[in-house]
Amino acid sequence: MTLHTTPALEVRPARPEHRALVEAMMVPYLRGFGAEGPYPGLERYGSDARCAAFLLWLDGAAAGFALLEQVDAGTTELVEFYVAAEHRRQGCGRLAAEMLFALRPGRWRVGVRQDNGPALVFWRELLAGKPGLAVHEHARPPAWIYEFDASSAAASP
Repeated sequence: MTLHTTPALEVRPARPEHRALVEAMMVPYLRGFGAEGPYPGLERYGSDARCAAFLLWLDGAAAGFALLEQVDAGTTELVEFYVAAEHRRQGCGRLAAEMLFALRPGRWRVGVRQDNGPALVFWRELLAGKPGLAVHEHARPPAWIYEFDASSAAASP
């Protein structure tokens, strides 16, 4: 008999010493879009008070990242979200997103490239799985934009 254990996931702010780790994960992330090379403006996520980088830690190892930007007093934008390929389809992305929403109650904006089919499915399923959560979806090419209020009781895990 095989016992399955749920991996321990943590979402923690990236510290300055984690910059190289985020940059290294950015390589496969960008390649997934057919892009190369340094992510433009990454330095803002350590120097601009409106921008924050978070690392996803799975059983103590870095498994992804999230870049957030405070758009206005009540709205947080999920600018980038990445879960390493070997950790996908295990519920880690869903749990990490819910943890991020809990860290920043209020309005959220999530943009997903229209040509990123797997990410569109992920976000639509995640947000549709929140009964009573009012999600406004609209096209802003090259992305679909999802806006919602994560502080409502329906938005909690």
